[in-house]
Amino acid sequence: MKGELECAVIDFLSSKCKCRPDEISLETSLLYDLGVDGDDAAELLEGYAEKFEVDLSGFRFDEYFGPEGCSPFMMFSAIYYWITWKKQRAKSLKVADLVDAARTGRLCLGYRKERSRCGDSR
Repeated sequence: MKGELECAVIDFLSSKCKCRPDEISLETSLLYDLGVDGDDAAELLEGYAEKFEVDLSGFRFDEYFGPEGCSPFMMFSAIYYWITWKKQRAKSLKVADLVDAARTGRLCLGYRKERSRCGDSR
């Protein structure tokens, strides 16, 4: 059974990603499943942070999402990026991560060297 916070995050994502809430689960990846990347990912996360009062200062965007391109050259670069970068990058921001961040007030993932900055002393 979904909690209130989980439902709120899923409803937010479904409205921004133009999909039905039943197509999103805790294991849904923003990049790999919803196709959110580049500037779209930045805008989505900014809106999410504002709505759920989440601090994003400890989140390394470039480890989870790629750049947005706009020039004709960037079209070819984007194809190369899409093929190579996604294979190289194993990190995936999932809905469960956003629900946890909404609960704790901060999105901070995968920091072994900087855990204290993220409020975790492990």
